[in-house]
Amino acid sequence: MRYVLVPLAGFVMACNSPVTKHNDQQTPAQGVPPAAAGDSSWSSGTPDNENVTQKLTFNREDYTIKAMGTRLAVVITAPGKQLPDSVSQPGFTGILYNAAIADLDHDHQPEIYAFTRSGGQDNYRSVFALAMRSGRSYPIKFTDLSPATNGYAGQDTFYIDNAQRRLVRQYPVTDSSSKRVTNATRTIKYSLVRNGDMYELKP
Repeated sequence: MRYVLVPLAGFVMACNSPVTKHNDQQTPAQGVPPAAAGDSSWSSGTPDNENVTQKLTFNREDYTIKAMGTRLAVVITAPGKQLPDSVSQPGFTGILYNAAIADLDHDHQPEIYAFTRSGGQDNYRSVFALAMRSGRSYPIKFTDLSPATNGYAGQDTFYIDNAQRRLVRQYPVTDSSSKRVTNATRTIKYSLVRNGDMYELKP
């Protein structure tokens, strides 16, 4: 089984790129060696998500994702299959800048984690996630942090911790009085919880 994390050209911020953690080693997304990355390709489009695509691989199947306005489209190509499957999940917001594929609930079927950022200078980041089962997609609930959250002012970093099967979020703590970023970093680890066809990332 392979987990592939590939950056989107043109959208990766050096200090905020998602990383995948294996055996207590953190590797920046843009630093994944070719041998670990496998077959992958991507193209960058305009800042409003037009023509942005990324290909991820899981168990020899290719998952090509594309941000299309308020939808995230996924095309699934399997070896020996003439026609690919495709799904289009509504509710997508933000600017797609990276993505990962993983199996956090260990059901031997992948989830797609699309990492997004807000427009302008706010620099708030989020995750739009889908659980893939038999060619269908199921939305994964993810509760964003509010700007009113104590110490939170964006600048998030996300990565997949495959060893612990967690989605990890980190952000610098901002002083509520001075509004200045401190040297402290807050970490939140999310587990994927399934209840029937309902999925949720819970801290």
